Amino acid sequence: MENVVGDDEEIMEKIIFHQLKEMRLWSLPNLRSFYGNIKMMSTTEGSPSNLGQALFNEKVAFPAMEKLSISDLDSIREIWDNQLLPVPEAEGSFCGLRQLYLSGCVKLVNVFSSSVATNLVHFQELDIRSCSKMEGIVAVETEKAREEEVDDEILVFPQLKKIILGGLPNLKSFCFSCGSEEEEEEETVKEYISQAQPLFTHKVEFPCLKYLKISSLDKVKEIWCSTLPNNSVCKLRKLAFSKLKVLNVRECRLKYLFSAATARGLPRLQELEIGICEPMENVVGDDEEIMEKIIFHQLKEMRLWSLPNLRSFYGNIKMMSTTEGSPSNLGQALFNEKVAFPAMEKLSISDLDSIREIWDNQLLPVPEAEGSFCGLRYLWLDGCDKLVNVFSSSVARNLVHFQELSIYSCSKMEGIVAVETEKAREEEVDDEILVFPQLKKIILGGLPNLKSFCFSCGSEEEEEEETVKEYIPQAQPLFTHKVEFPCLEYLKISSLDKVKEIWCSTVSNNSFCKLRKLEVLKCGKLSSVAPSKLLGNFENLQELNVEECGSLEEVFEVEGPNAGEGREVKSNMLFCRLKSVALKDLPQLMRFYSGTYISELPFLVKMRISSCPKLEVFSNEKVSFPILEELELSDGCIFKYIWDGHITTGSFRKVRVLRMNNCNELVNATTWLQRFVVVEQLTDRQAASASQIKELELDPHGVYVFNNLTSLRVVSCNSLRYLFSVSIARGLMQLRDLVIRSCDVMEEIVRNEEQGEEGGVNEIVFPQLYILEFHNLPSLTSFCRANLL
Repeated sequence: MENVVGDDEEIMEKIIFHQLKEMRLWSLPNLRSFYGNIKMMSTTEGSPSNLGQALFNEKVAFPAMEKLSISDLDSIREIWDNQLLPVPEAEGSFCGLRQLYLSGCVKLVNVFSSSVATNLVHFQELDIRSCSKMEGIVAVETEKAREEEVDDEILVFPQLKKIILGGLPNLKSFCFSCGSEEEEEEETVKEYISQAQPLFTHKVEFPCLKYLKISSLDKVKEIWCSTLPNNSVCKLRKLAFSKLKVLNVRECRLKYLFSAATARGLPRLQELEIGICEPMENVVGDDEEIMEKIIFHQLKEMRLWSLPNLRSFYGNIKMMSTTEGSPSNLGQALFNEKVAFPAMEKLSISDLDSIREIWDNQLLPVPEAEGSFCGLRYLWLDGCDKLVNVFSSSVARNLVHFQELSIYSCSKMEGIVAVETEKAREEEVDDEILVFPQLKKIILGGLPNLKSFCFSCGSEEEEEEETVKEYIPQAQPLFTHKVEFPCLEYLKISSLDKVKEIWCSTVSNNSFCKLRKLEVLKCGKLSSVAPSKLLGNFENLQELNVEECGSLEEVFEVEGPNAGEGREVKSNMLFCRLKSVALKDLPQLMRFYSGTYISELPFLVKMRISSCPKLEVFSNEKVSFPILEELELSDGCIFKYIWDGHITTGSFRKVRVLRMNNCNELVNATTWLQRFVVVEQLTDRQAASASQIKELELDPHGVYVFNNLTSLRVVSCNSLRYLFSVSIARGLMQLRDLVIRSCDVMEEIVRNEEQGEEGGVNEIVFPQLYILEFHNLPSLTSFCRANLL
């Protein structure tokens, strides 16, 4: 397709699409014009040429057009003819345009001329991506090209609310000058002499712009110009981006994002994201010797990621120079007293390789209306390899609204809160408790050097003394009595290589008392999860997940005759709200809890035990699981010790899903499996013991074990010669899915044990069976040799 409207006539009459509101043109590599005559565009040699032909010209009009989307039109060099919109009128084309989307138009150098742009008074959204040759959005004719116009005329987009510019490697500026070939050659020479033009200059304004996202603009070195002409026009510049709420900048070669003057002109900015800007050293750049404080009054959310050279949000490098005159950022924090964020709620920092401190220690002396980060609720840190701590105790005390803390992959981090030693701050009391009154969620992962949540720091001499002492005293627990979390609901720790204890036995009764979910993963030096003295603190615990802790011997460690005396413990109240337990890949685990307080887990509905080969007892007392619905046992667990004599008679009566994988040690199967009277799903994998053949048999009194079973999967049970007996099969009235795979010696599915009475035995019916799958059963000869189906 070369034209949407084709016409061979020499004279083309104008076509008006009076009600056309939305148009999408995509993947039309040969399209040259919406309505154009190829003959009229021929060169002097007679060959066709489309160098001067626009997609839309004066021969077609769209007075009602609101949305225009153009993608992958490889032949298009211009969208609009420069004379298309001289004056807005009833029959004017595109005068009502509100949204424009451009993508993959590789020959486009600009979007529209200034004469066209001036008439887009209803324009609200501009989205341009992957146009490799685009140099500017608006082409402004030079003085030589149009002497009648004034060079300092300002282009205003009065209703434009959203701009997205991405994948435009040759973009120089939003408004760029174009003229004759001689002028373009002169401009090319000047590029090497003058500084690159900012993306937005004083010649364009967006008084209603709320959302701005730019990415992969390789030639843009500045977004906003840092200096403005000194005339009356500059007064209007203060309103150019005054309504901007969201700013997102990615993959741009910027040394800083904006100047201090520009930052002060963004009073309504609420969300800021900056990522993959390698040269960036400061977010706010300023060469002034004296820096006035900048306050972002409405900024609520900030994400800074993959900024390897970022040293400070707003800092003057000259002020941080050493005595030798070379720059030094050893003592420079990301946020200092020169910038404030009183409304900040969410802060995310990732892969900032040069950052050693996040907050200046003096940043939050007292909470106040203009205090910085006093309203912070969420903090995410990831991949900041030079960070030793997150904040000082003086900063932490003022985070009274703090709700969520997530820290990942900070290889040098030794503690979350740095508590100054007595020598460093003699005025404070050493035993003062730090309380996070609203903190609900903590995730700590991939912190190989983390010693404790609160750790002491001081002068270099004190740190050297501490290094020597490390070899003498016992390692400090992750959480001590010096910090409290009265509202914490979720705690996850993983890959903390230096942590040998999570809790000390003297934790306050008010701390961790609302904990609902606890996950402990890949902590190789832990011998237990928590001391039994803290069991009273965990009365609200609902989910427990412990995985890949190679040294763990006991989940809750008993510490002598007074175990459990921390918070008051009542009989039958331990883990009374626990709903889910998962124990996986714990090679040294011998017991869940060896105390005497657990006799029933009244709300436990799901339990998974996998790869715990040494696990022998769940508890010293008999334990009841009255409402357990899902049970998974796998990979070498020694079930004969776990269950025999340690489970009350009423347990497992409501189990609906039973999964067994590689349960080679399962014995007394018939007796044990009779407990599961309402099972709906049963999966058995790799059960190699010969005794497994009795797994689904009827008990001596004729009670059906699995009369509610709906799904059965048996995989790699290489000693199983048949699956179930006739008596069991008759009870499977609800069975819908039956899948059997890789059982080498299985000869039949149902075996008739009532030999000699085949004639008097009723046939077997599976009324609900919908899915039947057999895979890799080399010995199978019959479903049922007795021919009872």
